[in-house]
Amino acid sequence: MAPHSSSNTAEPAPGMRTGGSGSEAPDTRPAALGVRNVSKTFGGTRVLSGFDFDVQPGEVHALVGQNGSGKSTFLKILSGYQPCDRGGEIELGGRPLTGHGPRPRGMAFVHQDLGLVEAATVLENLVAGTPRGRGRLISWKHERRRARESMARLGLSLEPDTLVAGLHPVDRAMLALVRATDELRGVSDGVLVLDEPTAYLPRDGIERLLEMIRQLAREGLAVVFVTHHLDEVLAVADRLSVLRDGHLVGRSAVAGLTEDDIVEMMIGTQLDGQYPLVERTLGAPVLEVRGMRTGDGADDGGEAGTGAFDLELRAGEIVGVTGLVGSGWEEIPYQLFGAATGTIGTIRVAGREYDLRQMNPRRSAAAGMALLPANRVRDSAVAELTVTDNMTVASLRKHRTALGVGIRSRRTAAERDIALYDVRPANPDALLGTLSGGNQQKALLAKWFATDPRVMLLHEPTQGVDVGARRQILEQIQLAAARGIGVLLVSAEHKDLAHMCDRVLVFRGGRVAEELHGDRLSEHVVLSAAATGDHTTA
Repeated sequence: MAPHSSSNTAEPAPGMRTGGSGSEAPDTRPAALGVRNVSKTFGGTRVLSGFDFDVQPGEVHALVGQNGSGKSTFLKILSGYQPCDRGGEIELGGRPLTGHGPRPRGMAFVHQDLGLVEAATVLENLVAGTPRGRGRLISWKHERRRARESMARLGLSLEPDTLVAGLHPVDRAMLALVRATDELRGVSDGVLVLDEPTAYLPRDGIERLLEMIRQLAREGLAVVFVTHHLDEVLAVADRLSVLRDGHLVGRSAVAGLTEDDIVEMMIGTQLDGQYPLVERTLGAPVLEVRGMRTGDGADDGGEAGTGAFDLELRAGEIVGVTGLVGSGWEEIPYQLFGAATGTIGTIRVAGREYDLRQMNPRRSAAAGMALLPANRVRDSAVAELTVTDNMTVASLRKHRTALGVGIRSRRTAAERDIALYDVRPANPDALLGTLSGGNQQKALLAKWFATDPRVMLLHEPTQGVDVGARRQILEQIQLAAARGIGVLLVSAEHKDLAHMCDRVLVFRGGRVAEELHGDRLSEHVVLSAAATGDHTTA
């Protein structure tokens, strides 16, 4: 298939819009958002070049591209955080936006981190995003009623006085979406910008959010949808635009496209298989788990905790763990690593036995285990420190000198691993927080592999990364297993599990209900076993 380009893409003709239904109708209104010739230059380097973009009322327009393609720069310009170069034009409902700074009403954003205050209530978070006149007192009775109405309109039912910290990730994402749409209440042709809103959601929660996006488009909102998940683009978008190296390289109606078509536009060539194949040989057990239990489910396997969990993981083996939200599987890596309280049972790592009641992350790391959490920014990285600091912090013992920790040794190790894991930019002094999500994840994988672990616990390792980085990460996982590391891959990405794992453990009701391997290990069977217990291969 020939590479796509912006000069030969198929899309609805100007003045026509699909409104999310696929039917075209004449529309003489200006675009809800119109962007023309927008560029951005940093220190002589142009990171966005002559970008044109528009989204119509009632349309979902997806913006895709690899990390570093210019998407984040464009969103910062759009939000007013950064100005574009001279000559660029941005119009909101036909009205020009100039300079940078706070944007006028008519545009609302939901970012990957959602921007919620966890220590505040649902109601307080919604009120914080609601426009009001200067000096106007808050009527909490009125706001509580308004909050219930706003949530009900989009199918969300939360108690207004519930702390956000106690909400499930799916409910947090939907709450952020409700707050953004509240900001657009009363605005004609409003624009909702969604920046990776599903990045930290389990697969069975994503469809709820996508349906909410479809409903908002049906109500007339224009939606800019930025995501790495191409299946979501195909499921919800009317059109897509593709950025590569700061240039618009493709724009197309989504109908009729496949994921492979989009990947080809993103990288300029066909990707040689999403799942690299590395030959592995299984060895002796490196992790044995006996009777691991936690929470109120310690005795009965109820939903409040996990029932008895046993596992034998061999050197060079990749074992998957999955299930539906709330069935207990997401907690397994944290329980094994001593990062969750109330866990009982025993584990044996490389032949040495440990009581889980006495384990903590420091002891687990010393025993030969490593954990890469799902939320890398919150739980695995220090964004304000350098790439060198983050990549070497878990292996400082390797860099000890008579005077302390060797700075030159740490930098040399970081430079070596930056090259080995293709971390970009290749700058050991860059702050980790300035890297894209995929490059952060590669750096954090390198951090743990530098400790020479016997067991690697991975929770959603490809979450929020682009297709290129995704393949590199999966390849590094396979190479680690080929070196004899036992890998526990805990994920809701059923396709990844089916292609990467030797066997998959499926949780239901706090216990392992199925073990899939051989011919029974496929994406369809994993999904069916998790959702219904039906593991036929129909």
